[in-house]
Formats: sequence, structure tokens, C-alpha cells
Amino acid sequence: MNRLTKFTLAASAVFTVCSASVFASAGIFGTAAVVTFSIGGTTTNDVLEATLLGDSRLQPTSPTLSPLSYDTSGDDSNSTLNPGSFNDTTFSTDSLTFAGGEVLTFKSGSDNFTGADVYYAIDNGTYTQVALGFDQDNVNGTTGDQRWYKDNDTVNLLSGLSLGTHTLNFYFDATDNYGSGIFTPVINNGGPPNYTANFTVVPEPSTLMMLMSSSLFGTFYLLRRRKR
Repeated sequence: MNRLTKFTLAASAVFTVCSASVFASAGIFGTAAVVTFSIGGTTTNDVLEATLLGDSRLQPTSPTLSPLSYDTSGDDSNSTLNPGSFNDTTFSTDSLTFAGGEVLTFKSGSDNFTGADVYYAIDNGTYTQVALGFDQDNVNGTTGDQRWYKDNDTVNLLSGLSLGTHTLNFYFDATDNYGSGIFTPVINNGGPPNYTANFTVVPEPSTLMMLMSSSLFGTFYLLRRRKR
């Protein structure tokens, strides 16, 4: 079925930052997910900032997608991401895809981060792990600060969805090897549903017009019968 999709960002202002440990002087200080909107042939690559909102350190050094648009309202449950409507058809250029994410880590001493991940799901279902590649060392000139980033996934978030409201859920982690142990900080907004971006799948215009026409015809028919 041809469908339109409207997309709304919603994330709680409260988040849990597991950024320190009694075992390791290391953690995560910035996170973001990356989604791509294509509407009528115009593509927008949107960085959904989950933490460290509005900070220039969230700008990667080697993005695959360009230009990047930064959404700094990830901590506001009433915020709206407004890319318009998507025509989800086989022959359409419109789409909504999950592209990847970003994690900024800090470390000191013997700590050594070896990777970071973003996890995403639809309607808080099964989560998919996306490994983020190394992007930059000593971010903003700060020794030990590192960026992990990926934006070249092309996961169709609309595939197989029914009409109605749905939610994109996402959270982050990283892996730190420190001496004889492993420390895995997690940024998850306090747990399920984690960070969320809500969107609604609605009938595309021709289907909607057909449904409205059918409804109007039915109403007109009933009125004529009553009049007789």
C-alpha cells in the first residue's frame, strides 16, 4: 500500500549517563543517532543529538553523508522534527532510513576504548546493534577524548509498518579495556524505551481521497434513502 509518513522526535529530559566507574576513569560524554529523510528528491541527513546538545564536538571529521543537519532537541519530549511527509512507494524517491550514530568517549591512564555502538528498534521490539567506526582522536584538542561514528547504513524504517503511530528507539554503549578488566558504559535515557523518535504512517493522498470519497458517497446514499 502507498503510504505517507510524518516523523516526530520525542525524548525525555532525564537520562542516565554511565560515564564513570570505580574501576575506570573513562566513559561517554556525547551521543547522537543519524537518520536520513528523502522528500520529493530532496535529502536531509539529520543528527539526532541525545546528549551534549548543541555542542560542536558532535560534528564528525569524516562524514559520509553531507551536509549534516543537527537536531538539538533530543531531551525535549514535546519537540518536533519536521521533515514533512514521506511517500513510501516502490517508485517514489521519498524515504526514511536509519543511517547510524555517534559516541564521544573520554579516557585516562591505562584505559583504552576499542569500539562503540548504537542500538535501534521499532516500537521497542528487537534491537539491532550498529558498530561505530573510529573517527577522531583527541577531540577538540583534549587528550583522551575520542569520537566513534557511522552514517552509511541504509535501513528502511518504514518497511512493513502498518498505518498508525510508531516509535524509533535507540541507545548507545562503548567498550573500554583497562588493564585486566572491561568497562562498558551505557547511555540509555534511563532504560526502555530509551531515546525515542515517534512517527506516524498514514495513507498516501490517492488512497486517502478514495477513502474520503467512499465515505461521502455512503453518507449521501443514506441521506437519500432517509429522504425517500
